[in-house]
Amino acid sequence: MLTRICAEDGIDLVNIVRKSDQVELLKALGSDHVVNSSEDDFMDQLTDAIRTTRAFCGFDPVGGGMLVDTAFRAMERVAQEQMAEYSRYGSNQPKRMFIYGRLDTSPTILTPSYGFGWTLSGWLLFPFLQSVGRETMGRMRQRVRDNLTSTFASSYKCRVTLEDMLTKDAVLDYRSMRTGEKYLVTPWA
Repeated sequence: MLTRICAEDGIDLVNIVRKSDQVELLKALGSDHVVNSSEDDFMDQLTDAIRTTRAFCGFDPVGGGMLVDTAFRAMERVAQEQMAEYSRYGSNQPKRMFIYGRLDTSPTILTPSYGFGWTLSGWLLFPFLQSVGRETMGRMRQRVRDNLTSTFASSYKCRVTLEDMLTKDAVLDYRSMRTGEKYLVTPWA
C-alpha cells in the first residue's frame, strides 16, 4: 500500500525486506528500490538506495533488533559523503525513523555510530490523525474512499468471526506474520 501511495505522489521509497520473494512482490508493484536484509551486501545496497533517493526519513514496522540502527548508519554514510570536513560528532544531516509496529518484540538496539543528528520515535495512525486537524483528516478520508479498490485495497487470507479468531489454529496461523496472509476479523458470522 505504501508503495502505491508513494508512486502516486512521486515520492522515492526504499523498501527493506527479509526474503527474495518479497523483493519480487514489491518490484512487480513498481518499486525501484528494494533491498533484502538477508543478502550479504545489504548494507551497501541500502546505502546506494539512500544515496539515490535521499531518504533520510524512514518508517519501521519491525521495531526490535538492529534495523533502525542499520538504517541510521546507512543514512550517515551518505551524509558524510557530502561533508567538507570531518566532525567527530557526525554529519549535520537530520535522520529520522518512526517505529509503527512490533513484528520483533525484542529491544530496539541503537549504537553510537551516526552522530547526533537523529531522532527515533513511535508513530501510530490515530494520534497522527488527531494532530493534523479536521480539514486534513477529511482530505485523507476522501482519498481513501476514492481509492478503496486500488491504492488502498487489501487482500486477506481469510475472514473470520471474533470467536473463530480466538481458536488455537487461527492464533498459531496469524502469529506467524507471513507476507500476504492477513486475517480480516468480522464481528458477525
